[in-house]
Amino acid sequence: MRSSKCILLTGILGSALAVLGISPAIACLVCSTPIAEQTVGYTAQGTAWDGMSGVQGNLRDIRDQLQGTPAAPSGVLRYNSDSSGPSVLDDEDADLLSPDSLAYTKKTKSKKNPIADVPPAPPVSTIQYAAWGQGFYDTEWRNGSVGGVDIGRTTHTLGGIGGADAVMTNVRTKGDAVVFGILTGITSSHVNSNDGSTAHVSGPGVGFYAAYVDGGASVDTSFKVDFFSIDTAAPAAAPQSLGLNNYLWATNFNYKFQNVIGSWWVEPTAGFAYTSTVWNGASHAQGFTDGTDTRLQAGARIGTATTWNGMSVEPSLLFRFYDDVSITGGTVAGVVAPAAPSDAGKLFAAATGRVNVGVTNNIAAFLEGELRGTSGVLGAAINGGFRYTFK
Repeated sequence: MRSSKCILLTGILGSALAVLGISPAIACLVCSTPIAEQTVGYTAQGTAWDGMSGVQGNLRDIRDQLQGTPAAPSGVLRYNSDSSGPSVLDDEDADLLSPDSLAYTKKTKSKKNPIADVPPAPPVSTIQYAAWGQGFYDTEWRNGSVGGVDIGRTTHTLGGIGGADAVMTNVRTKGDAVVFGILTGITSSHVNSNDGSTAHVSGPGVGFYAAYVDGGASVDTSFKVDFFSIDTAAPAAAPQSLGLNNYLWATNFNYKFQNVIGSWWVEPTAGFAYTSTVWNGASHAQGFTDGTDTRLQAGARIGTATTWNGMSVEPSLLFRFYDDVSITGGTVAGVVAPAAPSDAGKLFAAATGRVNVGVTNNIAAFLEGELRGTSGVLGAAINGGFRYTFK
């Protein structure tokens, strides 16, 4: 059974509580359950988020490829009927176009037969496949105290995630796109708490993601389930072997404004996420309860595109705020005030810088760094990977 030492109210007050039908455990003034054990459910949720951040970064890269390109040569641009990309029209062809239409919607006169109207070619649906992979490392420091108990802890997370997707263009309208993908990965976190307790959370994960892009507007959603095994240890407690499944679903709504200042674009974003933590039977027997976490977030990205040594380079910076507005369960049952409270109601700020490099026509690579925090919490992460497009 789980080891927990409590200083209980005794004597007349204890008897009064018993008469009122209140369990003595609820009257615990100071609970010395190891901090790592009390917070391991929250650690698992954070570990799952580290992998999900990689999925959402991949979705942002896909949107950027669909919505914008580096500055094109001077001239009138059009998309070829085979959707192979933009090309420049010569002066003779450019004369055929209405100055405000780019030949997308209006009919034009043929110079060879000026009487007949030539309708624009219908959009050609395309499908393109890609595979991607990335590795990440995250460190988070927490400090504070509750009832004179030091609740500080440090968490180190290492993992990798990858997947494959299909990008279909011209699905409903000319220029829109639908994305479907699958993913898998593995993640490992280690927690060192200031009371000497430790926890190790590790396991594989699988999931899927999807997105729809139409002009500057886009929406994306992703789902991932992680199968975590957990080992905890403390100087005055027996080691614990626990397990849980963590189900994480996240959705974001975005709109990109192109050429706000020169070649720079701005993309406001807002979204929500829902996490369900389900312990296995053995963990339930040890007093752990299933939990949920509802998160809201909002922010904006800025970025641009240029070239360097013949390669496209696209730097961007994402600022966002997020708040876990509701957290229930997920930890040890029967403790009124856990030694390490959850993040419910705390407003976090985060900044994520990313540089994408188009190495070849098929291969893109990226490097990303993040800082985040709130009162008593500071986190930092680094992430790098690639995306290969089959052509």
